[in-house]
Amino acid sequence: MNSLQISKKLLECDEDKLIELKYSAPKIGSLSKNDVFVQSKALLLKIHVITGWTLPTGEILNILIDQFQKKLVEDYPSLNVEEVEYAFRHSGTSVEDFGKEFNLNLIDKVLWPYEVRRREASRHEEQMKPPPQKKTYDPEEVLNQYRYDIETAFQAIRKGYKPIIHIYFAETLIQDGLMKNGENINDFLVSVVNDPNRKNLYVHD
Repeated sequence: MNSLQISKKLLECDEDKLIELKYSAPKIGSLSKNDVFVQSKALLLKIHVITGWTLPTGEILNILIDQFQKKLVEDYPSLNVEEVEYAFRHSGTSVEDFGKEFNLNLIDKVLWPYEVRRREASRHEEQMKPPPQKKTYDPEEVLNQYRYDIETAFQAIRKGYKPIIHIYFAETLIQDGLMKNGENINDFLVSVVNDPNRKNLYVHD
């Protein structure tokens, strides 16, 4: 392999891993507040071990945990905790501020590039999916849908609205023996709407 082929192969492997991680755990945005809190504390400790970033103590640590979990929910809700951990394992140690005091700006330096790569991987994933198979509708299903549309339009007219009258209305009404062949659809609808004893054109069984 030449260098270009090797780079392409590495990129494909990387994307496969990103897609695998994408489905490995629930999204942060879908977690309960308590789960986010617990997972955020665990992630802070793991990131501290991975990067060497210094964690504060006491009240400042509580504030960091609070702000960290809010940042995850607000800025990275589509990621999951496995992805966050992976991102820091593979990129966190290369950040220039390695070994410095933990802050939210450092989080962005790792997670933002990761999310960009993940978004690109997801785009490629969508392109690789086969097109959805077209559903074959049963003729009776189609006819029943037409009847439903006609009934909906009839009830709308009774309430004073002017619905769209589709071309298949007349065809269906004639086929069902409700309207005479050659009769004008608008004239027919006016007559049945003005009939005080006519509450429906079609009654659902």
